[in-house]
Amino acid sequence: MTSTLSHGSSTSVATGHPPANWYPDPYGAPALRWWDGGQWTQQITHQPGMDRKGLPTLWTYVWREGVQGRRVLFVISITAFFAFMPIGIALVVGQHIAWHRHRYRLTHERV
Repeated sequence: MTSTLSHGSSTSVATGHPPANWYPDPYGAPALRWWDGGQWTQQITHQPGMDRKGLPTLWTYVWREGVQGRRVLFVISITAFFAFMPIGIALVVGQHIAWHRHRYRLTHERV
């Protein structure tokens, strides 16, 4: 005789406890906690697709929200591109100028 639990596993007739497995943290943390078959352990793992605060990660949001999620990802990507593009240009131009200054010094300064 077994009884079905809310998470889909069944209890053992001998112990009356669910089998050892990862279950939602009974203490309310946004994580999974290991049940060793008799008691809760200190081992926890964060649920896939959730950050440490229990919020969906960007990729989980994009996957779950479909087209709307892809729009959000597109806007974030374009914003990041234009935010960091000036930094990349400055680094390239700065290196180019430094190389020309060094080359000029080598050819025009006498020892």
